[in-house]
Amino acid sequence: MPIHEHPLLGPDAVPDELCAALDTIDLDGTLWCTHGEVLTGLAACTRADGTRTYPIGQTAKGGAWLLNAHVPLRYIDPVPPQ
Repeated sequence: MPIHEHPLLGPDAVPDELCAALDTIDLDGTLWCTHGEVLTGLAACTRADGTRTYPIGQTAKGGAWLLNAHVPLRYIDPVPPQ
């Protein structure tokens, strides 16, 4: 799978610019890796009408969010259950 770096996924990314970019990209079959502060910024872009939903809340170091148009948001804890 090819890997592409994008400045909008960096820790200093502007959330509104990333939200606008995500609205124009076909996200099917993609994996995005970014920083916790970017995810916190994306939470502010969540629309009340439910057409765009991003994680809301803190993401632990190494944690992940599974965003899929067909299922609810799912948080993946970085520490596997014992």
